Amino acid sequence: MIFGGSINWAIEVWEDWRDFLIGDTSTLPTLDKQNTKIYTYNQGHSKDCTLYSAIWAISDLKDYKFSSQEIKEIVKKSYEMGRRKGKGWYSQMWVKCVSQWWNAKFPDNKVLYYSLWLDSDEANDALNKNYTLCVTYRGNRKYWLDYLTDAILDWYEFGKKTYWHATNIIKRNNKAFVKDSYKGRKGKGWISCNIYELKSTFKQLIQSTYYPTAYLIVNAPHKDKEQEIKRLYEMQEIIEDNMEDNSELWNRTKDWNYKNALHNMNNIHRNKLLDIEKEINKFS
Repeated sequence: MIFGGSINWAIEVWEDWRDFLIGDTSTLPTLDKQNTKIYTYNQGHSKDCTLYSAIWAISDLKDYKFSSQEIKEIVKKSYEMGRRKGKGWYSQMWVKCVSQWWNAKFPDNKVLYYSLWLDSDEANDALNKNYTLCVTYRGNRKYWLDYLTDAILDWYEFGKKTYWHATNIIKRNNKAFVKDSYKGRKGKGWISCNIYELKSTFKQLIQSTYYPTAYLIVNAPHKDKEQEIKRLYEMQEIIEDNMEDNSELWNRTKDWNYKNALHNMNNIHRNKLLDIEKEINKFS
C-alpha cells in the first residue's frame, strides 16, 4: 500500500509499507545534550524542506552543524538518486539520502532510520528522550498566520490546503514544538519565528493537517569489540573444521568430480579465512 500526495510547492509525500522497520524505542538511550541547543537552518526559496528536516534531525542527534558546502553535496546526491531537477522529493528518499551521505562521510558514527506513527507511544517515547522527528503537513496561509502571531499553533483545522511542507517536531518540558526550515518571515503583527509550540494533540493534527507517519533517525549501535572478536574466532573455527572434514572426504573418495568439488569448496573457505583474519586485525 502506498500513501500519495500531489506535489504543490515543496515536497511530495510518499510512504511504502516496506519502509516501516520495526524499532523498539524502549531501548533508546536518552539524549541528554539535546535538550538545550537548537540549530537553525534556512532553506531560502528552495524546494528542499525535506532535506532540511532530515539534516536537522541528524544535527540534533549528533550535535553537528552542517556547512553550506555539505548541504550542496547532499542536494547533488539527491539528483544522483533520481530526484527531478528543481522539484521537491519524497520524504522517505530525503531521509535515506541524508542518512547515506552521513554514513559515507562518518563510517564510524553511523545512523539508522525508520518510520513510525506520529501519534504512537513509540513516537512519544522518542520525543520524551529528546529525539527529533521528521514530519510533513498540509498547510495554507491560515496555518502560518496562526503560529506567526505568537509562536504557538493553537488550532488544527485550517480549511483547504495549498501546499505540503516538511518540518521537525521536538518535545521539551512536556511541550511539543515544530522546528521549521524557514526563518525571518515577518510582517505587520507577526513575529520572526521558525520554532513554535503545538497546542493541539497529534491525533487532532493528523485528522486534518499532519501526515500520520514520521521518521526517526537514531545512532547505529556500535559492535562490542570483545563480542565481535569472539564471533570472528568462532566463525574461523567452524570453517577450519569444515576444511578438515572436506580433506578427509577427499582422501576417502575415488570420484574425481567429487574431489574437485571438495577442493573448490576449500579454496572458498581459505578466502573466507583471509577475510576473517583481516577483520580480526582491524581490532588490533
